[in-house]
Amino acid sequence: APNVIMVYAFENSFVELKQGGSTIQSQSLSSGGSHTFSVTPYGSYEIVSDGYIVAYTMAIGGGGTNTVDPKPLLPPANDLMGVPSNSAQLTSGTSSNNFNVYHSSTTINSNTLTAGVSYTINRTGTNSYYQPNATRVIADSPVVANSYADSNGNCSAPYLPSTMMRKKYAVNVESEWVAFVSDKPATITIYPPGGGSSTLTLTRTGTDPNSPYKGYLSTNQAAGTVFESSDRYAAWYEPANDTNGANDDETVMFGWD
Repeated sequence: APNVIMVYAFENSFVELKQGGSTIQSQSLSSGGSHTFSVTPYGSYEIVSDGYIVAYTMAIGGGGTNTVDPKPLLPPANDLMGVPSNSAQLTSGTSSNNFNVYHSSTTINSNTLTAGVSYTINRTGTNSYYQPNATRVIADSPVVANSYADSNGNCSAPYLPSTMMRKKYAVNVESEWVAFVSDKPATITIYPPGGGSSTLTLTRTGTDPNSPYKGYLSTNQAAGTVFESSDRYAAWYEPANDTNGANDDETVMFGWD
């Protein structure tokens, strides 16, 4: 604590920070305006806006000198892709929300979410550094999920709504590893900035049609490396040093088609 939520508005917006369905803070923003909310008590919060916004969050620790868990707040969705590096937290804005978690192995977890109460998705397979089995969450009503930091980092990273998967990505810093997840056996072509190319095909061991496919690059990838596929997929990476990034702090990657 405190946790801060930074909001930028693309159009005139009334933005509310809610807990348990009740508004605890609010702010009117003009197009191009921004605002930072701050909350001290731990808990489950919800951002609601009547206009188009983006939002980011981080925690302030170490006597106000460190930032922890910086990440974008992604919209809830009925279908999410991700990797529980140590484990992941799944949350719903509605109660009696039935869901299934499909691992890229044969494991399937089923349960029901209560609004504001988190469910823990435990990893299966290989240990940390985003090497465990990938997971796909399919729920009756929209949900959000975040993977805890891996064993050498300080950042959690969000699961990605399947509708936000893209065909092309580029990593902006030298990366210690890159992890990929998709609902298809995507073949990804890797183009390093020095020229040449290589490929990686995503795989799964699970037989359920909803089990996600997973791929992993364990060697350092140079800043500017481009990843392309004819299928959409999601990607996460971890900076290898503090040059233009934060060493070991894994995060989600954003791409384009």
